[in-house]
Amino acid sequence: MRENRALKIISYITLPIFVAIIIMSFIYSVAKQENIYRLDVSYFETEEFAQEYMRRLGTITNELIYESGLPNNYDDKYRIFYTSNTSILKDYYFLVVYKDKAITNVYSKYNIEEIKQYINDKNGKQFISINGNIKSNSLNQNIDQYKHLLDHVYYNTSKTTEQVTTDKSSSTISTTPVYQTAKFEDYQIYTTYKAEYDLTGEEEFIVGILRLIQPYENILYISVPICAILTLMSIIYLVISIGHKKGKDEIDTNDFDKIPFEIILLIVWVIVIISLLIVKFIMSFYGSDVYYKLYLSAAICLYFVIYIVFMTAMTTFIKRIKANNLVQTSIIGKICTSIEKLLKNFKNSLNNMTISASNGAKLIISIAIYLTIMVIVFLILRNQIFLAILIDTLIMIYAIYQIIKRIKSFEMLEDGLKNIYQGNNNKKLDPNDFTKEFRNAVNYINDISNGFDNAIKEKIKSERLKTELITNVSHDIKTPLTSIINYVDLLKRENIKNDKAKEYIEILENKALRLKRLTEDLVEASKASSGNVKLKLEKIGITELLKQTTAEFEEKFQERKLEIITDFPKEEIYIRADSRYMYRIIENAFSNISKYALENSRVYIDVRTNENKVNVAIKNISSDKLNISEEELMQRFVRGDKSRTTDGSGLGLSIAKSLTELQTGKFNIRIDGDLFKFEIEFDKIQA
Repeated sequence: MRENRALKIISYITLPIFVAIIIMSFIYSVAKQENIYRLDVSYFETEEFAQEYMRRLGTITNELIYESGLPNNYDDKYRIFYTSNTSILKDYYFLVVYKDKAITNVYSKYNIEEIKQYINDKNGKQFISINGNIKSNSLNQNIDQYKHLLDHVYYNTSKTTEQVTTDKSSSTISTTPVYQTAKFEDYQIYTTYKAEYDLTGEEEFIVGILRLIQPYENILYISVPICAILTLMSIIYLVISIGHKKGKDEIDTNDFDKIPFEIILLIVWVIVIISLLIVKFIMSFYGSDVYYKLYLSAAICLYFVIYIVFMTAMTTFIKRIKANNLVQTSIIGKICTSIEKLLKNFKNSLNNMTISASNGAKLIISIAIYLTIMVIVFLILRNQIFLAILIDTLIMIYAIYQIIKRIKSFEMLEDGLKNIYQGNNNKKLDPNDFTKEFRNAVNYINDISNGFDNAIKEKIKSERLKTELITNVSHDIKTPLTSIINYVDLLKRENIKNDKAKEYIEILENKALRLKRLTEDLVEASKASSGNVKLKLEKIGITELLKQTTAEFEEKFQERKLEIITDFPKEEIYIRADSRYMYRIIENAFSNISKYALENSRVYIDVRTNENKVNVAIKNISSDKLNISEEELMQRFVRGDKSRTTDGSGLGLSIAKSLTELQTGKFNIRIDGDLFKFEIEFDKIQA
């Protein structure tokens, strides 16, 4: 299921739709609850709006009463104060007159009558109050209960009193504050506005979208939980399925996944910022319904652009985590890895330095000398601090360079030892590539490598000579042995009446044939161990081969009353091997069973398989005690029957092991008390 391409495509396409529905539902709910964008036009006819409107007028009259540092102008009768329009109502203008002063937000007129006329000419909702008489075509609610919001208690200092001292020699004039109350009836109020809010182009665009959603409000609330569940399911499925491809066990990566992840994040960030700026730019020009659909289409396109680049980054991020190469494909990861490696090498170098006390002492003395020189330079040039820092920096760089050279020498030395350990003695170390402290060690390593190389060559030569000797001797033995066998056969054809002579001829024939088999086994073992065998690899059905061989040995097994119990898979299992030598391997196992297995016992033949391997196990109970280890039994000329009363050369297991390994298989025997287990393992191939 995680490799289903169609399901992945559907998840990628539907996920942004689900997310968009959830986001818009959230924005719409908040906007409606808090009335952020004033979606409800009927708000202007509510008592709440009337109260808020009167409270705003109260703030204006407060500024007028206390003359809060407002700029002013004079006409023939009034001092006119100007203030900014802080209301979010559209085309909101006002004039409030109190005694000989007035406050307004109309800047283009210079006397009270002109301001009144300007407000009256506006085609909007009006609220006028003269001497407490209200005239309004907008605030239809009971305004009387909010008149107190325009009342103000204040004081002035216009009244003075004369106070005479007790000695009547002097008098002082003091000012006594006089508290006054400005009532609603004392004001002349002229206001006009439109039953709309003065929104920016961006706000109008958002309001347009929200009003577009408004008719589907009930459906939206029902779809949100469904979309949330589907979104969660899509995300979980994509996280699980990303990187998996049909027919591939490993994570499917490409060249894009090798680009440093920080560069991808930077590109994503730039694209997102540019997209948001474009959206903001588009919304700033919104002012009519003519281009609304065009702006909406552009916004949706940019939303999907942001989604695509974001999901691209997340996809490669998840792939890298699953493939365990996020650190290797990120700049920060590479820097951290390099620092970690440098620190590790430095630590290893310090540890290695302690092995050689003389080299370690030299390095410590060198560092101490560098530090001393840096201190001396700083003291001499302390009045020229910049030059002192520059020279000390150069000295430090040189010291670090020397340390790095020694660290590199340690690494090359370690690589040389590793090559020797792995048996690669062809690579010699060049003493000129190392600092002088390591040249003796390099010479020692080269000498050791040469010694190993010579030893390996001598061993190969010895094995070759031994193989040639065995082959030649076997050939020399085989010629007279053939003559002996032929003459024995001739003697058997003679009509000899002496029974004793017949018995001697029978013994002579058995011993001659046994010697012949021993010679042939010896040659075969020599060829198998040296790899001097020509293989013809082909597809073999292992269970069929086992059945055929079992049938050939059926008579011998019955003689010893052995019960064969097999456990084979229902379908044929195939391996790639040489059929002749595979028969030789299995025949050796069955031959040993027919000779050494306990009579009236069972023999188990099992074939087990997994995705890649085929294992064949043959188990039997030995008739004699197996007081011998697996290693000893695998050696040449070693037999389980130490009395050597049975027919055998002791080479069968060695030959079987060599032939198995030549065919890239694994051979093993196990001994547990009297239980003997023979195992071979090969790679499984498809039918």
